[in-house]
Amino acid sequence: MENFYQGIDIAGSMNYFIYILINSVIRRLYMKQALLEPAVKTKELELQYTYWRDGKFFVGFLNDYPEDPTQGLSLAELEEALAEVYEIRLEEKKHLEEIARNEKKRIEPIRKIGRIKVLI
Repeated sequence: MENFYQGIDIAGSMNYFIYILINSVIRRLYMKQALLEPAVKTKELELQYTYWRDGKFFVGFLNDYPEDPTQGLSLAELEEALAEVYEIRLEEKKHLEEIARNEKKRIEPIRKIGRIKVLI
């Protein structure tokens, strides 16, 4: 065991330990600040939805998207599910818009009719 400690630089390992400790404290402070201040500004929308009670579930759909019904055990759960439906639809819309932009960028080949002489 005595030989084990001979190769270790005590001052270097202490400096490394202090470095890790300070990094950890800074990272935790940064994470607390990041949790307190949202990185992305969000805006609140008011969406209309239709719902009804079906047994123990609340079933409903967004009035803009009646083809996507969802459900929840409580009205709050239904509203969360409806918000997810809206987020999914928003992502789909962004994706489709990106595809449309890429289609416009696609260059169509120019087709011309030419004539050649062939010796038979």
